[in-house]
Amino acid sequence: MDKIITISREYGSGGHDIGKRLAAELNIPFYDKEIITLAAKESGIDESDFEQLGEEPSAFQLSLAMLDPNNRNDSLFLMQSRTIRRLADRGPCVIVGRCADYVLRDCDRAVNVFVCSASLKRVRNIKKKGLFASRRGGGDAQEEQLRAVLEMDARRSMYYQHYTGQEWGKASNYHLCIDSSRIGMGACGVIRAYLDTCEGIPAGG
Repeated sequence: MDKIITISREYGSGGHDIGKRLAAELNIPFYDKEIITLAAKESGIDESDFEQLGEEPSAFQLSLAMLDPNNRNDSLFLMQSRTIRRLADRGPCVIVGRCADYVLRDCDRAVNVFVCSASLKRVRNIKKKGLFASRRGGGDAQEEQLRAVLEMDARRSMYYQHYTGQEWGKASNYHLCIDSSRIGMGACGVIRAYLDTCEGIPAGG
């Protein structure tokens, strides 16, 4: 198996955990935030700068970035992309997020997966991990949490479109789309079955 598996995911869909387990099952490296550490080390730039890039910017931040011809975030993205390509050159691995599907668009070994899930299921997943900020004041907690989940999706979509010019989550941009709310960690088996099928297809077939 010489494939590079990239995983894009809706917030709270479990894409990170699915990618991590898949890498363990395949006995290949797993990269998510580890890419930030590697990119910082390779470029000599502080890791906190790359961490800021990883926090999907708001519409206001992106609008400022597009108006600034010397936007630092764009330079950091290019450095991060070089790190991703170097990791892919080393051999099989699983990469979560970072627009890796686009960065590796010319890599024949890349298999691009998108993980989605039902909104309320994602709210429950995030709540279980304690990732919601403490709620203050009145209002419906679940409604607020759902709004926070959808807002993060919107930010990821803007981030992806800004750096790739493509639509985040559009099925035609990926080789495989999975609804994790139906099968959970069974998504690993689905991806492995897809990889096995790919291995059986002759080059150019």
